[in-house]
Amino acid sequence: MKRVVSDKRRVVARFRLMFMIVAPVLMFGLVLVLMPSLAQAQGSVICVSPSGDFPTIQEAVGAASDGDEIRVASGTYTENVVITKTLTMSGKWRDNCSEINTDPNAATALVPDQGRAVTIYPVAPGVEVGISSISMKGDATGLGGADKVASGIAITHTMGSDALSDAQVAAAHLPDDWRAQIAHLAEQGAVPGDSTPTEVLDRIDALFALDEAVRVAAPAAPDTPMKSDEVDCGGALYAKGAGLTLSDIGVSVSVASTTGDGYGGGACIIDPPASGVLVKESQFIRNTGSLAGAGIGGGLFIQGGESGSVRIEDTIFQFNYASLPGDGRGGALALIDVPQPALSGTDSCVLAYNVASKAGNGSGGGAFLLRTASAAIEGCRFFVNYASAGSNGSDDIGSASSGFGGGLYAEECPQIAISSSKFDFNVAQTGAPESNRRAEGGGAFVVNSFDAAIQDNVFDRNIAGFSGQGFGGGLVVLSGQAFAQVTGVSVSGNEFTKNWANVVNFIGGAGGGLFVFGIADSTITTNTFTANVVNLLGEAGISLPNTPYLLGGGLAVDSAQDVQIAGNKFVENAATVGGFGLGGGLGLRKTGPAAVVDNEFRRNLANNALSGSGLGGACAIEGGYENQPLAIQGNIFIDNSGSLTTDADPGSATSAIALIGDNLAAPDLPAIGLRNITIDRNRILGSGQNLPVDTPPNNFAISIQGADLFTITNNVIAGSTLGGIVAIHKLFDSEGNTFETRGAIHNNTFYANGDYGLWLLSRWTTSALSLVNNSIVSHTFGIEGEDLYGPAAPVTLSYTLFYSNSQEIGPDADDSITSTHTIVGNPQFLSPTAYDFHLMPNSAAIDAGDPAGVPPAPAVDIDGALRPYGPRVDVGAYEWQGQGALLPIIIKE
Repeated sequence: MKRVVSDKRRVVARFRLMFMIVAPVLMFGLVLVLMPSLAQAQGSVICVSPSGDFPTIQEAVGAASDGDEIRVASGTYTENVVITKTLTMSGKWRDNCSEINTDPNAATALVPDQGRAVTIYPVAPGVEVGISSISMKGDATGLGGADKVASGIAITHTMGSDALSDAQVAAAHLPDDWRAQIAHLAEQGAVPGDSTPTEVLDRIDALFALDEAVRVAAPAAPDTPMKSDEVDCGGALYAKGAGLTLSDIGVSVSVASTTGDGYGGGACIIDPPASGVLVKESQFIRNTGSLAGAGIGGGLFIQGGESGSVRIEDTIFQFNYASLPGDGRGGALALIDVPQPALSGTDSCVLAYNVASKAGNGSGGGAFLLRTASAAIEGCRFFVNYASAGSNGSDDIGSASSGFGGGLYAEECPQIAISSSKFDFNVAQTGAPESNRRAEGGGAFVVNSFDAAIQDNVFDRNIAGFSGQGFGGGLVVLSGQAFAQVTGVSVSGNEFTKNWANVVNFIGGAGGGLFVFGIADSTITTNTFTANVVNLLGEAGISLPNTPYLLGGGLAVDSAQDVQIAGNKFVENAATVGGFGLGGGLGLRKTGPAAVVDNEFRRNLANNALSGSGLGGACAIEGGYENQPLAIQGNIFIDNSGSLTTDADPGSATSAIALIGDNLAAPDLPAIGLRNITIDRNRILGSGQNLPVDTPPNNFAISIQGADLFTITNNVIAGSTLGGIVAIHKLFDSEGNTFETRGAIHNNTFYANGDYGLWLLSRWTTSALSLVNNSIVSHTFGIEGEDLYGPAAPVTLSYTLFYSNSQEIGPDADDSITSTHTIVGNPQFLSPTAYDFHLMPNSAAIDAGDPAGVPPAPAVDIDGALRPYGPRVDVGAYEWQGQGALLPIIIKE
């Protein structure tokens, strides 16, 4: 250990006495003795205590040389410390500074009467400062320190109008008993995830009554705060241009500004050099950026620096506010123009109970990142943070605010990596029921960030917003308008559980778990979506004309291109509880090319209430993108339902998979268009079964409304309660050119789908719809039709195996449907009760298909086996591969 130097003034006095006593002949030897002593002073230890070298920290700093170590004894120091040189400073020492004070109540606190506790301002380059085991507080009002940060992007991708009339607002008030209604829905089991009424109401109440611990504890605002053009930065600590290590420090109850904009309520670090900034094992608690204006970084604000120069490890941020009255960004932490920063933890990287703005627009209740390329966030927890928390009690509709990223907001952060972190109970916005403001990304919001990698995180019970427009209860990833399309995004291995995009549907919403908008060349893979909801009370609020319906209980993808959705699990998600919803598990809107491959969908509902309706319990596709192809391939769908309501009319019946080319929200406007859709090699089982309430048959496996050039091949469609496929033909007039929807349904196996294998509505003809090589088994009617052309232009089925149907062609078809080359005989499925429809050797379907072969039959079957195996292709989804080739299907929960 380095020796502790006594009072330097006494040392100098002793040397003077020696010169007076000793003969001049000893001068040369004395110089030899002094030379090593002076060299040794570089890096000396200086003790600050009542009995040490200096009684105050600033005196010790003034006397220190570059590289010295200052040890500060336990106690409270009421001074402003300014550091301009390289040194280290540590606290919690005993008075003699020779050993650490082990008393658990011992602390070194730097609490000035006014101003900052510590200001680090090097007078020359290369200064590096280390501070450890010291707590501090301060107020930087009037001290400046930072340039204004420009406002973030304007998020304009959401749908509908922000301008609401007084009449519309008046009509939007919730009924007095809305809480009772939600509790009743939970009691009925309508809220996914077996949520109890108490659990649901507790989550909603938390939106309006922030925990007392979250309320601001910073210095009180003046009676008449005056805004200033100066940006005050760093309430307790300010450093500019210095390398900095902060270890085991505590920054609390500090404020950057009480009169204007304020950045870094606890600490502000500007332009760190290549040697960088390391903050580790520290705490930032109850700090506030601004009490009077806009605020950024309630706990810590860092701007600028060299690549990889900023690291924050195992540090806790709690109860911080970026701003009370104004717009706020980064309730706990803000990193701006910091290349390749790292926020990580092995034990205690925690951002909890932080708020970006108490009353204004808020971005990043926990953390706010802007232009931070290659940022890495790993092993952290974002817990009960709010982006915007203050408009819920206002009677002024215009005062309602928007919130983005309850836990995290990241903008223009190419190659950001967010991994192995947990986002739970965060909220983007708590807007009033009357307000039409946006709430996006309850857990996290990532915008305009190329090659973002978001993997192996948990998004649990986050809420985007109470009302208005709610998107992405757990996570939002998007490309903002007026910005080049974002590419290379990867969202993989995450868990999305019980997130809500919106509590009350006021004017649209999407993505209960995850909402993706405008990205391209990206992947969403191996995630699990469980019990997420876009909207909890779908029948409250208002529905404006031309506003899209609620979309994607688990995942919603809007206006994206070249997107792969693969290997995910969607379990018990709902687009809405009441009202009208699309895509309980997955919803796609105006997207393509896209591939939905090898996913699993179980017990998802488009609408999970006894009122209202829905389409696409598992998956809904509403409109394509410029006729680009879209494929649904190799997935398994089990017990999904569009709705709990009963409507056996196929024209309005619900479904597990919905293809929608109509403009459902605005039927008087031109169709949005959906073309080039392939549904291939899927197992679509039990649609409408195992619902939470006893509901009569009401579900098809697939519904088609206004979709053109669709191809449905190699699917097993079995166990639907009402029917297999319902297809509604449409005629469109596009700039004076009339065209009709067309499709092909080839080599599918339909089994025991209630009343109908297929139901065709409106003016289908053989030229518009090709039906070849299908097995239709065990229905009341194999195929039925309504409002077709009649005998003059019938729809023709070719090479169809009908077996064990009460009637092959239904009575309403009225000679509008005919069958040629009909196959008679038992298909001899391996185990239909176990949903295994492989063919036994004596099956009537073997070598019975269209002799033209491939096409019209697909080149491979549902298992990927080549066709044909024998002289002709087989009928149905499976191609028999010879004796000993069977691999039984095992469907596990």
